[in-house]
Amino acid sequence: MKKLILIAMLILAASSAGYAQFGLGASAGMLYPGIGKSDVSQSQFDPGWGYEFFIRHNLVQISDSLMVKARWSYRHYKTTTVLPNVLEIWFKFNYLTLDFFIDIIRSENFKLYSGLGGSLVSVFAEKDFLEVNATEFAPEIVLGGEYFLSENYNLFLEGSFQFGSVSDVDGQSIPMYGVRLVFGATMFLISEEE
Repeated sequence: MKKLILIAMLILAASSAGYAQFGLGASAGMLYPGIGKSDVSQSQFDPGWGYEFFIRHNLVQISDSLMVKARWSYRHYKTTTVLPNVLEIWFKFNYLTLDFFIDIIRSENFKLYSGLGGSLVSVFAEKDFLEVNATEFAPEIVLGGEYFLSENYNLFLEGSFQFGSVSDVDGQSIPMYGVRLVFGATMFLISEEE
C-alpha cells in the first residue's frame, strides 16, 4: 500500500506541466531519528549527519496566490545505535523523497513554507554476524524558510519530522521517528515570474 501511494504521487508530479519555476539544489545537516525506542532492547538511533541533492519545481496553481511546489530529493545520512549483542553499529539511510509544499508567508526576499512528503528509505548496517538491509516508507512534515539572494539563487533552512521504523534489526523493530535540520541553497534555472 505504501509503495502504491508513492507511485501515485510520482505520477501526479510527472504529469504536471511544471509551470514556471525549476531549480537544482543541495543541502547538508543533521538527522536525529531516535526519538522513539525499541520495545525489546530500548535501542534508539543517535543523532547523525548527511547531505542531500534535489530538483524542485512548481506543480499546481491553486489560486492567484497559492502554488503547490514539488521537490524530488536524494538524501544520504549516517547514524549509530547500540544493540544488545552487537554493541555500537553504524546505519546508513538513503532516501528517495518527494515533498509537496506551499508558501505560508511571503515577502519580497523571504518565504516561509510548509508541506508534506514521503520517502522510500534504504537502510543498511553491517557488523560481525549482523547485516541489516531493508527498505521502508517514511512520511514527513516539512517546515522551512528561504531567503532569496537574487532572482535565481536562494538560501534556506529547513526542518522536518519523519515517521516510520526499521523492521527486523536483530529480531526487533527500531523506530525512526525523528527530526531533520538542514541548511542549503537552490539555483533556479527557470525563475518565477512575479
